[in-house]
Amino acid sequence: MKLQSKSYFSTLVAMSLLFSRAQAVLGKPQDWGFWHRREIIGYAMIHESRATVINEKNELTIHPTVVPEQIGAGVYLIDKPSGWYVEPDAWFCVVKAKKNKMKKAGKVWIPESYEQRTPDGLEPVTLWNSSEDVLLKYIKYRGLQKSSEALRFSWAKNVDNSWQYQMLIPTAVVNRNDLDVWAKCWKTEEELKKYSAEVINWQGKYNIRGQPGPDPSTA
Repeated sequence: MKLQSKSYFSTLVAMSLLFSRAQAVLGKPQDWGFWHRREIIGYAMIHESRATVINEKNELTIHPTVVPEQIGAGVYLIDKPSGWYVEPDAWFCVVKAKKNKMKKAGKVWIPESYEQRTPDGLEPVTLWNSSEDVLLKYIKYRGLQKSSEALRFSWAKNVDNSWQYQMLIPTAVVNRNDLDVWAKCWKTEEELKKYSAEVINWQGKYNIRGQPGPDPSTA
């Protein structure tokens, strides 16, 4: 075996050091895989006609004529696989997203109302069931400039009249598949629960701007 030149040896050492520094910054290869895996982010109740389309490619879809609801238009998720007002022909779905994309996404609580500062003092502004302009203005107030892309969280009334948390993935985020979502639906809640009965702790897992406001059941 020939003795390798000093310049060649120096190049190998330099490349080795560069790779070591890159690992220190980016983490170990197995860490990269962890952040690119999907995690369950919530559960949805979806009409059978859309659910069967979702199951064909496990892609989340949204009806083009969807109307805005409590905190805007898009796909609504809840944090546990129960508590729905069950509608006719409804299927029950789990939704996953890439961990790194969920971490980067802007997130904000939408309380029922907040006080907006005006030249005449503080003025109460209702947020729930308000126009998209009012909601986007509030989200920017919370420091999220890409307001239309932010994931929105709020209280939602449960089937037994208690309250739980919900998440809205806005229509544009769904259509562009910004979160690299995977979804699957079943005909019954029991089938869904066999796949996952996990309760998602959104508050503990994510950095969500603002506060949800008081539990409406105690108001």
